[in-house]
Amino acid sequence: MTVFEAKAKLERISEKPDWIEQSVKELNSLVVNNQNKFAYDFLIALVEKIELEEHKIMYSSKNKKLLLKLDKMMEDIKSKTFKKVLIKMISNVKHILNENIVYYGSITADKKFFKATADQINEIVFNRLGFDKNGKIVREGYMQGLFDSPEVGEKLKDFVRQGMASKSEFESFRKGLRTLIEGEPDRMGIFERFYRNYAYDTYSQVDALQSKLLSEELELKYFIYNGGIIKTSRSFCIRKNGQVFSTDEAKKWESEEDNNAKPPNYDPLIHRGGYGCRHSIDYISEEMAFALRPDLVI
Repeated sequence: MTVFEAKAKLERISEKPDWIEQSVKELNSLVVNNQNKFAYDFLIALVEKIELEEHKIMYSSKNKKLLLKLDKMMEDIKSKTFKKVLIKMISNVKHILNENIVYYGSITADKKFFKATADQINEIVFNRLGFDKNGKIVREGYMQGLFDSPEVGEKLKDFVRQGMASKSEFESFRKGLRTLIEGEPDRMGIFERFYRNYAYDTYSQVDALQSKLLSEELELKYFIYNGGIIKTSRSFCIRKNGQVFSTDEAKKWESEEDNNAKPPNYDPLIHRGGYGCRHSIDYISEEMAFALRPDLVI
């Protein structure tokens, strides 16, 4: 195989990091729109139930009971306003899985074996994400947890709790709560921050997990570190961008001096350059690896 032929096989899959980046931006726009709708509906619900005295929030038994009902109130509003966000995320995850199937199918000789293997691995990935075999969300799964966004709920409850404890003037409280949810020109809103972080890492790690599982079944020992270089690229990723490596070489990455964004229980073939890394591990055949990196040939 020539270098040109090897690069031709990688052409479509090389666009994946840019596609993920664009998908996160589109998802962000959807989140912002629904975040603002949530703020409006949540404030309306609070106005109807919160007890005031001289335009100030009372620290009363009625308001304390309201605090206990906030989880249910937020869940009801989110189930209406953020359903489209979750549907979009699921659609994007399925697109990534399908693109990988197309790519790995193109470099695999035994198509029947590959089809059976791909189906089994998609089932494993779906199970990890909290989907059933039809791609529907399973209660208590990862994606349901993402939809529930407990971190966001706790911050909102803390804000309401503090407003009651300090007997805040309601108009000031309302503005502060709306700013917390919707954000400001120089600061993202509470849902926007949450989904931005989780969406990017979800897409990237689903991609990495599926690719790793497929590579193990197909006995692929080489990969290309794909993703390009952007303004925020770390030195660790800049050094590796576009390069071919063996899986044995990747085992040594954890101890590299500039690998300083790695999470706990770091797996180089899953976590790559660490938090928010845009690069993907795209496995290649031995024939492709030898064409792109001749020094691997013994």
